[in-house]
Amino acid sequence: MKLYVVRHGQTEWNHENRVCGRTDVQLTAKGEKQAEELSKILQLKQINIIITSPLSRAVKTAEILSSAINKDIIIDNRLIEQDYGVFEGINRDNENFKEAKRHFPIKLSGGESILQVAQRIFNILDEIKGKYKIRMF
Repeated sequence: MKLYVVRHGQTEWNHENRVCGRTDVQLTAKGEKQAEELSKILQLKQINIIITSPLSRAVKTAEILSSAINKDIIIDNRLIEQDYGVFEGINRDNENFKEAKRHFPIKLSGGESILQVAQRIFNILDEIKGKYKIRMF
């Protein structure tokens, strides 16, 4: 069995090059179209489950995929985006943000470190691996 990891479609903040963590920003029309295009590809794959972040952009993407492949959606809070703290909503080219990202093991001011995010994801992967007999490379 294989694991497919997909990202939500475009949001307005993606389009504006803004840091978008836990702020619940909706998909744009382009983002919905991206999810529809992906659903056509996934129809050719054997998908057992769809697990998504609780953020509406991820849920909407998952709903589009789910309707195409007729699979239920599981919402898992551990898949929520990184908490960027004080950097939430700023331009991704901001020098302070870029400097903070260079020190990825350190917790972002008011947020979380990428290592904290990785721990959440690895916990989910361990559960999925055991339950669905997925081979990790």
